[in-house]
Amino acid sequence: MAILEASRAQLHLIQGDIEAANCWAQTCKSAENEQNVLPHLKELSILARVYLATHKFEEALRLLARLLQAVEKAQHVEDLITLFLLQALAFSAQGNSDQAITSLAKALSIAEPGGYIRIFVNEGRPMAALLERFLVAQQKRRPLITKNISQRYVSQLLAGMPMTLLAQTEKPSQRKTASLLVPLSDREIAVLRLIALGLSDGEIARQLVLAVGTIKTHAKRIYAKLGVNNRTQAVLRAKDLHLL
Repeated sequence: MAILEASRAQLHLIQGDIEAANCWAQTCKSAENEQNVLPHLKELSILARVYLATHKFEEALRLLARLLQAVEKAQHVEDLITLFLLQALAFSAQGNSDQAITSLAKALSIAEPGGYIRIFVNEGRPMAALLERFLVAQQKRRPLITKNISQRYVSQLLAGMPMTLLAQTEKPSQRKTASLLVPLSDREIAVLRLIALGLSDGEIARQLVLAVGTIKTHAKRIYAKLGVNNRTQAVLRAKDLHLL
């Protein structure tokens, strides 16, 4: 029943009903005070999400540190990834960019060998923004943080972010996509994002597990819909339309 109630609270968060989720959080204090947190990992992970949603970042970070200590000993891979992602989001919300990138790097280093994608995508636009910042850190050659993670994997995660997910955080005044007579498909958006990262047709094909010819066809359709003739123009036009 405790896990069911926690799952309901997570659904409240997804629906934007912060008040309902916070009401549940008040009933979860006893589990937070337990010496052994592993049996309550599901509930406490969601409690950390409630703390993030209610801007209680210090409480979230304290709780996540306890959970990470327990989970690292037990070597639960997916739980480790999730907790490091939540920690990264908490640091980011505090404005602590370096710590956020460090926590994200830990999650990526664990996730890349297993090819995890959805666990990152589920965190939505804040995670997409963090991944973009991580790519910038890689390009600035911060080897102590990024050396063990491939840029290709991070690009693949960004390509997996649905366009609808990105659009949810935009202000109405920013949405210029209506000026496109024919909107880009989700696949074309994915190709466009990888084009913007400077990947070749062959690299994009490998990322998306498609034939090079298919990528070239997608690129031609993108150019036609955007009214441009080449990659550089496509990226500039997409940024103007807030597609990137």
